[in-house]
Amino acid sequence: MKKTKATPAALGFRVKSGWAMAVLLAYADNFPTLIRCVPALLSDPQFPATKQPYHAALELPPEMRAMLAEHLLLSLDGPNQKQIDDAWAEEAERRMREIDEGTVEAIDGELVMQRIRSRRRLQN
Repeated sequence: MKKTKATPAALGFRVKSGWAMAVLLAYADNFPTLIRCVPALLSDPQFPATKQPYHAALELPPEMRAMLAEHLLLSLDGPNQKQIDDAWAEEAERRMREIDEGTVEAIDGELVMQRIRSRRRLQN
Protein backbone atom coordinates (compact mmCIF):
# COMPACT_ATOMS: atom_id res chain seq x y z
CA MET A 1 0.00 0.00 0.00
CA LYS A 2 1.37 3.37 -1.05
CA LYS A 3 1.66 6.01 1.66
CA THR A 4 0.57 9.52 0.85
CA LYS A 5 1.71 12.62 2.64
CA ALA A 6 -1.01 14.34 4.68
CA THR A 7 -1.88 17.82 3.53
CA PRO A 8 -2.80 20.38 6.19
CA ALA A 9 -6.34 21.65 5.71
CA ALA A 10 -8.85 23.96 7.35
CA LEU A 11 -12.62 23.93 7.34
CA GLY A 12 -14.48 27.17 7.98
CA PHE A 13 -18.04 28.40 7.96
CA ARG A 14 -19.47 31.78 7.06
CA VAL A 15 -22.91 31.92 8.63
CA LYS A 16 -25.67 34.13 7.27
CA SER A 17 -29.38 34.39 8.05
CA GLY A 18 -30.86 31.04 7.20
CA TRP A 19 -27.78 29.61 5.46
CA ALA A 20 -24.03 29.13 5.76
CA MET A 21 -21.15 28.51 3.41
CA ALA A 22 -18.72 25.71 4.30
CA VAL A 23 -15.24 26.36 2.90
CA LEU A 24 -12.46 23.77 2.74
CA LEU A 25 -8.91 25.03 2.24
CA ALA A 26 -5.76 22.94 1.83
CA TYR A 27 -2.24 24.24 2.35
CA ALA A 28 0.49 23.33 -0.10
CA ASP A 29 3.78 25.17 -0.44
CA ASN A 30 2.64 27.54 2.34
CA PHE A 31 -0.19 28.78 0.18
CA PRO A 32 -3.90 28.14 0.80
CA THR A 33 -5.87 26.51 -1.99
CA LEU A 34 -9.65 26.44 -2.14
CA ILE A 35 -10.76 22.82 -2.35
CA ARG A 36 -14.51 23.18 -2.04
CA CYS A 37 -17.33 25.60 -1.13
CA VAL A 38 -20.66 24.13 -0.18
CA PRO A 39 -23.76 26.10 0.87
CA ALA A 40 -25.69 24.70 3.82
CA LEU A 41 -29.32 25.57 4.47
CA LEU A 42 -29.93 26.48 8.12
CA SER A 43 -33.67 27.02 7.86
CA ASP A 44 -36.70 24.97 6.95
CA PRO A 45 -38.14 25.99 3.55
CA GLN A 46 -41.61 24.93 4.77
CA PHE A 47 -41.44 27.62 7.47
CA PRO A 48 -40.25 30.91 5.93
CA ALA A 49 -39.95 32.61 9.34
CA THR A 50 -37.00 30.33 10.16
CA LYS A 51 -34.96 31.93 7.38
CA GLN A 52 -34.82 35.34 9.03
CA PRO A 53 -35.06 34.76 12.80
CA TYR A 54 -33.77 38.28 13.50
CA HIS A 55 -36.66 39.88 11.61
CA ALA A 56 -39.19 37.49 13.14
CA ALA A 57 -37.92 38.39 16.62
CA LEU A 58 -38.36 42.10 15.90
CA GLU A 59 -42.05 41.52 15.32
CA LEU A 60 -42.51 40.11 18.85
CA PRO A 61 -44.03 42.29 21.60
CA PRO A 62 -41.40 44.12 23.72
CA GLU A 63 -41.73 41.79 26.73
CA MET A 64 -41.21 38.73 24.50
CA ARG A 65 -38.18 40.35 22.81
CA ALA A 66 -36.73 41.10 26.26
CA MET A 67 -37.24 37.49 27.34
CA LEU A 68 -35.64 36.23 24.11
CA ALA A 69 -32.69 38.60 24.55
CA GLU A 70 -32.19 37.39 28.12
CA HIS A 71 -32.23 33.75 26.99
CA LEU A 72 -29.75 34.51 24.21
CA LEU A 73 -27.41 36.30 26.61
CA LEU A 74 -27.62 33.44 29.11
CA SER A 75 -26.74 30.99 26.33
CA LEU A 76 -23.37 32.75 26.03
CA ASP A 77 -22.48 31.96 29.63
CA GLY A 78 -20.06 29.13 30.20
CA PRO A 79 -20.71 26.27 32.60
CA ASN A 80 -18.96 28.15 35.44
CA GLN A 81 -20.75 31.48 34.99
CA LYS A 82 -22.50 31.29 38.38
CA GLN A 83 -19.14 30.79 40.15
CA ILE A 84 -17.63 33.65 38.14
CA ASP A 85 -20.53 35.97 38.99
CA ASP A 86 -20.29 34.98 42.67
CA ALA A 87 -16.54 35.62 42.70
CA TRP A 88 -17.00 39.09 41.15
CA ALA A 89 -19.77 39.92 43.65
CA GLU A 90 -17.47 38.88 46.49
CA GLU A 91 -14.63 40.97 45.05
CA ALA A 92 -16.91 44.02 44.72
CA GLU A 93 -18.08 43.62 48.32
CA ARG A 94 -14.46 43.31 49.52
CA ARG A 95 -13.49 46.48 47.66
CA MET A 96 -16.47 48.42 49.05
CA ARG A 97 -15.61 47.20 52.56
CA GLU A 98 -11.99 48.42 52.11
CA ILE A 99 -13.24 51.84 50.96
CA ASP A 100 -15.71 52.05 53.87
CA GLU A 101 -12.98 51.05 56.36
CA GLY A 102 -10.55 53.57 54.86
CA THR A 103 -7.86 50.96 54.10
CA VAL A 104 -7.77 52.00 50.43
CA GLU A 105 -8.33 55.30 48.68
CA ALA A 106 -10.86 55.53 45.86
CA ILE A 107 -9.59 57.08 42.64
CA ASP A 108 -11.94 58.72 40.14
CA GLY A 109 -12.49 56.43 37.15
CA GLU A 110 -11.83 59.19 34.61
CA LEU A 111 -8.48 59.95 36.27
CA VAL A 112 -7.54 56.26 36.06
CA MET A 113 -8.44 56.20 32.36
CA GLN A 114 -6.36 59.35 31.71
CA ARG A 115 -3.36 57.72 33.40
CA ILE A 116 -3.77 54.56 31.33
CA ARG A 117 -4.04 56.54 28.09
CA SER A 118 -0.95 58.55 29.05
CA ARG A 119 1.06 55.37 29.74
CA ARG A 120 -0.03 53.86 26.43
CA ARG A 121 1.08 56.98 24.55
CA LEU A 122 4.49 56.81 26.24
CA GLN A 123 4.88 53.13 25.26
CA ASN A 124 4.11 53.77 21.58
